[in-house]
Amino acid sequence: MPYRSAQLGKLYFVEWSPPVSPEELRRVVHDVEEARRISGLALTYVSTVPAQVNLPRPEEREALNLFARELGALVESVLLVVTGSGLRISILRSVLTGMALINRHGARMRVYSELDAALRQATLTVGKSVETMRGELAARGIAA
Repeated sequence: MPYRSAQLGKLYFVEWSPPVSPEELRRVVHDVEEARRISGLALTYVSTVPAQVNLPRPEEREALNLFARELGALVESVLLVVTGSGLRISILRSVLTGMALINRHGARMRVYSELDAALRQATLTVGKSVETMRGELAARGIAA
């Protein structure tokens, strides 16, 4: 599976491994929808994307736009972490930020270069410390 996920109270975390298919994007939307329905909580979605991910091709951008719209309707906020550095990664972060603005989720979506920065933002809605969230994620074998 190209992703691993965990729900920590109001936080729904996804750690992606490329390549990501439209089917996996739909599965994550379904999983988030189920988590929201079962928990009754307004969720914060946090996602990590590794540095080796490629810039999306046009058909992939279309699937990502649909994913962003569907996910945006389900969650309180979206915190994306694209790890790595360099021009390609900076462009990818800019593309993701632009997609958020196009989909009118700009105020509720942020793109980060480090997981701890996103988790610091999540502490405002989740009510757990960065260390606690990191520990809970590591216990589930993700975001180590």
